[in-house]
Amino acid sequence: MVFTLKTIIPTLNQYSAHERTHRHQAAAVKRNTETSLAIEMRAQHSTPITDYPINISYHWYVRNRRTDKSNIAFGAKFVEDALQKAGILRNDGWSEIESFTHSFSVDNNDPRLEIKLTKATG
Repeated sequence: MVFTLKTIIPTLNQYSAHERTHRHQAAAVKRNTETSLAIEMRAQHSTPITDYPINISYHWYVRNRRTDKSNIAFGAKFVEDALQKAGILRNDGWSEIESFTHSFSVDNNDPRLEIKLTKATG
């Protein structure tokens, strides 16, 4: 199962800035981001995963190299929570997700996140 997501996902630094400013603001950012992601996910796939555990591959396409990769990868938490909200993943615990990988590319014209969910083989 593959998704191409255009929703802008906050980096760790952006989310932390919201936390420092006002805790309720950060909660709203998380909720709104997850809702937007879940809508995109449902539009692309509506079938829930039933065969666990899975592996998740994240490929982050960013506008430039100004942000550290680990700061960007923080967004995986938003994605995994949105997969649950969309009804695709039953949970994001150890029984459901065996592993995940992150890769990164620069695409100034089309920033996006591509994720691939595959059945774990181990």
